[in-house]
Amino acid sequence: MTDQTPIDDRMLQLQAGLAKIKQSFLNELPDLIDRYDDLLNRLYEDEEADAAAVIEEIKFHAHKLHGRSGTFGLDRLGQQAAAVERAAMNALEGARPIDTEAVEVQLVTLLDEVEATLEST
Repeated sequence: MTDQTPIDDRMLQLQAGLAKIKQSFLNELPDLIDRYDDLLNRLYEDEEADAAAVIEEIKFHAHKLHGRSGTFGLDRLGQQAAAVERAAMNALEGARPIDTEAVEVQLVTLLDEVEATLEST
């Protein structure tokens, strides 16, 4: 049994480390909500805003959130982030002027999912 103890100790340390990283991720989610709110405001309230640049930034953050969510087993959050990323890619590849409505719809759904995730953890 002494052979297993070091392995068990390392597994416990690994699990504790992963739990800290996940908590750090969860602690960042309110900032992400604020960032997305700011991006939506820029998109719809700032007449000088470059819609393509704002949509590109939304896509960038959604891509990161998609990957990180999967790492921590937050599948619904990751799936919704992927939906935002797809909507943003479609908007960027579509006709001009950019149709931002699909991105907004997916992003609002993502924000709801972020809030649900925060409430459930």
